[in-house]
Amino acid sequence: MDFARAGNKATYAVVLDAGPLEQFTHSMEPQLRQLGLPTALKK
Repeated sequence: MDFARAGNKATYAVVLDAGPLEQFTHSMEPQLRQLGLPTALKK
């Protein structure tokens, strides 16, 4: 299995439903924000 490299285009869309996304850790918050998702961290 090859992994995507810089410049590769996605072959499918990823859709996240509105609401809390508990499967992501707090350390991923900057990456989610960079993708344009509004974020808020709760303890």
